[in-house]
Amino acid sequence: MTEKFALAPANSPGGGRVAAALVAAILAVSTASIFIRFAQVEAPSLVIAALRLAFATLLLAPIAWTRHRAELKSLTRTELTLGIISGLFLAAHFATWISSLEYTTVASSVVFVSTGPLWVALLSPLLLKERLTRAAVVGLVIAILGGTMIGLSDA
Repeated sequence: MTEKFALAPANSPGGGRVAAALVAAILAVSTASIFIRFAQVEAPSLVIAALRLAFATLLLAPIAWTRHRAELKSLTRTELTLGIISGLFLAAHFATWISSLEYTTVASSVVFVSTGPLWVALLSPLLLKERLTRAAVVGLVIAILGGTMIGLSDA
C-alpha cells in the first residue's frame, strides 16, 4: 500500500499553522549545531547531549502519554526493548555528533552527520538484496567525493 502525503496549502484551514510549524522545525534543525557550538563554551558536550534529550523527553512524553496511552500500554516486551535500544542509539548519535563539533568545523560536522541516506544506499544491497540504480551509484560517488573534499579541507 502506498500512501501519499501532502502539506495543506497555506490558504486552507490549518495550512498556515502547518507551514509555520514546518518552517520552525527546519530553522531549529538547521541552526542547532551553531547554538550547540555556542553552548560548548559553557558546558561539556556530553552534558549538552544529555540535556537536549532530557528536554525533548520532558516536552514529548506527556504529549505521547495523553494522545497514545492505549498504544503505549499495549507494547510488548520486545517492542519496549527495541524502543530502549533505539533510544540508546539516539543518545550515542547526539553524544558523538555534539562532541564532533569540538574537533571540526560546524559545516564538516553537519555534512558528515547527514550521511544517513548514503549509508542506507550502501547497505541496502548487502542487507536487503536491493539493487542500486545507475543514478544512485552516481549520487553515491558524488556524495563520497564531496564528503572527502570537505574532510580534507579541515586537515
